[in-house]
Amino acid sequence: MAAMERFASWLRQWYSSEEVEAMLMKPWDAREGIKLNGRTFMNVEEFLCLAASFAAEERLHRKVEVVADGERVYAFDLQTRTVLAAARLKDLKVCAKSLEALLSELEKQVEEAEGYMALRALIS
Repeated sequence: MAAMERFASWLRQWYSSEEVEAMLMKPWDAREGIKLNGRTFMNVEEFLCLAASFAAEERLHRKVEVVADGERVYAFDLQTRTVLAAARLKDLKVCAKSLEALLSELEKQVEEAEGYMALRALIS
């Protein structure tokens, strides 16, 4: 299953199908946030936090700390003091293709960080 499909399924735990579609399937401007029925219901930072949390939880099966700043997002494992991912939206016009690229990058970084987490857990 593609990253977008898995992310959509994960989001449906908290959001309606209409909200998930607005987040993932309809293009939106990062400066304006995600709109539903003409109103902004989520800003870009909230969305990036969800994307990074998803990538880490899916791969590591644990909660992580996530911080977003503008179009950048960072995921941390506080127990091992490991940066799991640091990514940014490459385009201010967000579409399915750019979201797929972001999710792939986050998943790749989390996977690479998993080894560092194991090593730091052994040392501490």
